[in-house]
Amino acid sequence: MGLREWIIPQEDRFFDLLEKGSANVVTGAALLIDLFDNWDKVAEYQKKIEETEHIGDQLVHEISVELNKSFLTPFDHEDISRLAGRIDDIIDYIDAAAQRMWMYKVAQAPKHGLAIAKIIRDQVKEIDEAVRNLRRMNEKTIQDKRIRVNALENEADDVLSQALVEDFELDDLKLIMKHKEIYQFLEEATDRCEDASDILADIVMKNK
Repeated sequence: MGLREWIIPQEDRFFDLLEKGSANVVTGAALLIDLFDNWDKVAEYQKKIEETEHIGDQLVHEISVELNKSFLTPFDHEDISRLAGRIDDIIDYIDAAAQRMWMYKVAQAPKHGLAIAKIIRDQVKEIDEAVRNLRRMNEKTIQDKRIRVNALENEADDVLSQALVEDFELDDLKLIMKHKEIYQFLEEATDRCEDASDILADIVMKNK
């Protein structure tokens, strides 16, 4: 077996795990929308989202194990670890938001929560496509995805600002604080999407 034939399976293993991680986040983002659409079943969907968070943790662990025992990797060890971590951060914050929705027993969904959830869904779909283009180091596609993810993050900021303005007009201080924390976790998810897209763009720039 030649050197290239030996290296290629090593590359595939890392790409496979990263793609599983991004696909898992797509699943989590879809469940978040289902949660908002089925507010009477918050506990059920929160549990499903929590399960995706556990899957994400396991995939990050698998990548860490592979990195620790691999000398040859498709691109820099640190970049693989950073990308895996940022992808996992997205589902972590989706899970944190869902947990607060369940724990705080909010009678009605925060007014602008679904709009932000849809932005997260759109962001993670772009990230998933970018991750799937890493095998070919498709710079144009990945850079295009980065631009789109960043634009969506700006949209989320606008929605969040409007949400907070409206919430602070409420009379119920406890409800204001509950909504604020839920919105903040959702915003963190959009920010981590932006971080992941930036890392993807940096990787292709380094390896073109």
